[in-house]
Amino acid sequence: MKALFALLLFAVMFAEWAWEKCRRGIATVFLFAVLWASGPLQLDAETYFAPDDDTLAAALDFAKGTEHSLYVADYSFVWPDLTDALIALHAKGVDVELVLDKTQAGGPSEKPELAKLTAAKVPFLVGTSRTGHIMHHKFMVRDGTMVLAGSFNFTKTAAKENNFFDILFDTDRAALFTGEFRKIQGVMRTQAARRISFAPPRVEARPELRTLTMATQPQPVP
Repeated sequence: MKALFALLLFAVMFAEWAWEKCRRGIATVFLFAVLWASGPLQLDAETYFAPDDDTLAAALDFAKGTEHSLYVADYSFVWPDLTDALIALHAKGVDVELVLDKTQAGGPSEKPELAKLTAAKVPFLVGTSRTGHIMHHKFMVRDGTMVLAGSFNFTKTAAKENNFFDILFDTDRAALFTGEFRKIQGVMRTQAARRISFAPPRVEARPELRTLTMATQPQPVP
């Protein structure tokens, strides 16, 4: 009787072991079948090279396709068509923000673009890197799902040089670049606050003082 009981217990344990192995095997086969049917993994990305590709059209279409938010970091910003597109997006209620390099923002080519952004109340910050050097990024983050990034400054000249950018459709990458954008904003806000704090107070000369100064100066003897 004991021998029969032991045999039955062994049979049950073996059946459980066999079923577990079989179940894992079925799951593995199913997984390989799904991977084989789906084909090789594809990276959802596009790459454009200047001057061969139409980089201006691709970058401008990327910006114009924004629905909710567009964050722009750029070293040299001299592209009237992009400026106009950003102003139009802002007017529609899209969250448009920029961070730009201080050394380029003061130049004669970039000043008119920044003047247009200021007039349209598009928010932007101008500054340097955390270490006081140039802010050399060139990227846009669109709607928290897409990133355009590369060596391409947002200028028409960049389309004539050897430059490139990638457009990747990836929420993780968008979150990574958004974090970098916010970090730069924080640095530039701190820099702006320091400039305001350390700026000497402006003293306007009062007319009566100027008159008094002229009146008390020695007059020539006729």
